[in-house]
Amino acid sequence: MMMAGKKAQVLALVTTLVALGAAGCGAGSGVTAGPTPNAGSEFVFVPDAADNVLDVIVIDPSGAFNSGPTPFVATGTEPVWAAVTPNNQFIYVTNLVSNSVSAYTLNTTNGAIGAVSGSPFAAGTAPGAVAVDSSGRYVYVLNNNSDNISGYSIGSGGTLAAVPGSPFLTGITSQSQGILATAGFVYVANFGSSNVGAYSINSSNGTLTQLGSSPYATGSGPVALAMDPAGKFLFTGNSSSNNISAFTVNGDGSLTAVPGSPFSAGNSPQYVVTDRTGAFLYVVNVNDNTVEAFTIGSSGALSVINLYPTGVGPEGLAVDAANKFLMVANCTSGSMSVYSLNGNGTLNSLGALSLGLNSCPQAVATTH
Repeated sequence: MMMAGKKAQVLALVTTLVALGAAGCGAGSGVTAGPTPNAGSEFVFVPDAADNVLDVIVIDPSGAFNSGPTPFVATGTEPVWAAVTPNNQFIYVTNLVSNSVSAYTLNTTNGAIGAVSGSPFAAGTAPGAVAVDSSGRYVYVLNNNSDNISGYSIGSGGTLAAVPGSPFLTGITSQSQGILATAGFVYVANFGSSNVGAYSINSSNGTLTQLGSSPYATGSGPVALAMDPAGKFLFTGNSSSNNISAFTVNGDGSLTAVPGSPFSAGNSPQYVVTDRTGAFLYVVNVNDNTVEAFTIGSSGALSVINLYPTGVGPEGLAVDAANKFLMVANCTSGSMSVYSLNGNGTLNSLGALSLGLNSCPQAVATTH
């Protein structure tokens, strides 16, 4: 179990973040900045759809959670998702109502966050999930209400420019917050048509081409996607059939269902993430207010470990780069549940960070 002192450090942050959240609602002054990050600190970014800000949290190498030197930054209207480039230089946030993508620079030495020139950048209708490919050259955004994908190249200073052919029609009903980008492929969870679409990335210009064997059937109502760090398996939470589809990722980017898939989960499993070793999968069951832990077998098959309570209205989740913590955004509670990760995949609750008086955190993104 986590040491009592570390748990106290986490819980002690609650009061600080409540004050920051209140200021984020429009006070614009009197915000207490966090300390300058120590070397090796990690950064956590939480889009707050109710306050129209991106909350910034720093995890010290000792395991203490602090507000960032820039505690929050203004976004567009109703931010719902965030992604960080592999080099940790830029952060991209989708604004569901503003139909745009906000872009920021990050200085990991002093924690300073700045707006990228030209930000926000236009997207499709109701942009949801955003992903950066592993080369750090391209950004892809799933536009929920226009059933297409906006593709951007990342320019000098983090600016975004549409890639040739963007936006790319999915040809099927997307209506979800599920997109994932790898070294050469993009995957989309299509809620309305209960399948996953797969696209190859043209490495020279970022253009997407749907694979001939795509889409791939899932359970009913897939919402979000996760892939293990080695790129062997892809998972999606199926909110309407209460299960998780698991696929083997083939060399050409195509998917093959794992034997035994889909695997049973709780009530309305939606958001998924693997730990940094690829040994465990964590799934948020939205209607149960729980996060469920699974072991990932050598074939990609899932075995349940346990269920753990979250706050009310859990949504996005993430594991930090050091593989020490799992964090879940609770929209209705206005909080972020924090758990320590054990070597066997089990979790220890460290309490919840309160993110604001009117807060509705939607997702969690971390530096790499």
